[in-house]
Amino acid sequence: MRLRLFPHSIRWRLQLWLAMLLVLVLTGFCVAVARLHRISEFQRIDEVLEARLTHLGSAIREGPGPGPRPVRPAWEDEDGREIRGRGRGGPPPERGGPTGGAGRGPANRKDPPGPLIPEEIVELYSKARADGFYVAIWGRDGFLTHQSALAPPNVPMPLWLPSPGRFHIRTRGEFREFYYFNNPGHCLLVGQSIAPELDKIAQFNRRLHASGLLVLVFGLLGGWGLTTRAIRPIETISTAARRISEGHLSERIDVTDERNELGRLAGVLNTTFDRLEDAFERQRRFTADASHELRTPLTVMISEAQTTLSKPRSAEEYRETVETCLDEAQRMRRLTASLLELSRLDSERPASPSERTDLGTLALGILDHLETSLASGRGLRFHRDCASAPLDGHPEALVQVVTNLVSNAIQHTPPGGEVRVMTGSEGGEAVLMVSDTGAGIAAEDLPHVFERFYRADRSRTGSEGHAGLGLAIVKAIVENHRGGIEVESTLGLGTTVTVRFPGLGAPA
Repeated sequence: MRLRLFPHSIRWRLQLWLAMLLVLVLTGFCVAVARLHRISEFQRIDEVLEARLTHLGSAIREGPGPGPRPVRPAWEDEDGREIRGRGRGGPPPERGGPTGGAGRGPANRKDPPGPLIPEEIVELYSKARADGFYVAIWGRDGFLTHQSALAPPNVPMPLWLPSPGRFHIRTRGEFREFYYFNNPGHCLLVGQSIAPELDKIAQFNRRLHASGLLVLVFGLLGGWGLTTRAIRPIETISTAARRISEGHLSERIDVTDERNELGRLAGVLNTTFDRLEDAFERQRRFTADASHELRTPLTVMISEAQTTLSKPRSAEEYRETVETCLDEAQRMRRLTASLLELSRLDSERPASPSERTDLGTLALGILDHLETSLASGRGLRFHRDCASAPLDGHPEALVQVVTNLVSNAIQHTPPGGEVRVMTGSEGGEAVLMVSDTGAGIAAEDLPHVFERFYRADRSRTGSEGHAGLGLAIVKAIVENHRGGIEVESTLGLGTTVTVRFPGLGAPA
């Protein structure tokens, strides 16, 4: 099983990324501040050491010269006893006054040549006044000639560097030292114990690390709060979507702030859920209405058959029963065909290839047939104004549009009424207008006339063969042709249906 580096939770992922970012930033900041603080402390120490080394170099003199020989400088040892300069690996220091030890004066001793140090320098670096500083001086032969009381034991001579007069720095454990080689070749060194400064730097680093850790803890707590607040809308969306998937179609997302991205997403999802609920409701009504429409002819057929078979009948009665069953079967066939047509149109797959068609010529042929088959005997007046209206479309579907609209107008126009059909081109569009002088449609019913199985006259049934699918089919065909359809109606005056299709050369 592979180890997952990050959990699945977005909140934990954000928290881990924030933690890593904070650790990197705080680590870099603490390292930089600690380094700058250390550099600052060492610069302060180096400035003092450089000043003392400069003072030492300007104060000493080269010796011995002509005349009386100067006295070697004397410093105190750790026990407060006076000691004189001694060479590296040489004999122990002589005691006594300016003339040296018992019976031995300066004339009886041959010291290696070395610089002469004034008494004020000796006094400055005495144990009482050194204030933690010390000096060490080596002669040209590499022997330690002078060393102050506070100098650590066995101070190693620096490596000779071919840069006389140039100051150099070195750090030995708890000691910081400045040195240089003068022109005669002597090595002068001034040092200081930096143990207190190192302790201060360590304390500063500990406080700095503690502060960084505290900032990290508060940053993580604040990040957790921010991520929780940022993720809360997502959890709300997830909860609402889960409840909707469980069947609670009226559930909606509580949008607290529509100005941010998640608020706008929640608004879009609410709109989508509204459309889904409406679609499910229409589907439920459609299924119920289709079931009702199919059940009615089946009920009639079963009832007629059972009544006829209950006792012997004459040939004429049998014939009437068969004719009734045939009418109901034809009604079921038309209803089934309409449902299949709507299903095909919903999938947006045209039944025939698109080709150039003239809507005016198409309408004239349909009107000749409908005027003979439907309008004859009802005393209806037909007015035709079918100008040329070329378009790219599917002829079979366009025939169905014109047939349904004209048939609907004929069915709803009383005897002696008038039906008008007009086609033409307007503004680059092919226009079809069908109007009648029927009873009209109420204003509250107009928004629903294109819904499936919807009837404006609720007192009517489907006994006349109309299931309320004609206008729904027309609307689906028009939309598949990228067109639009409008209905205008006034009670008692009639209804006008206007269909507009893109004309020839219209962009897809």
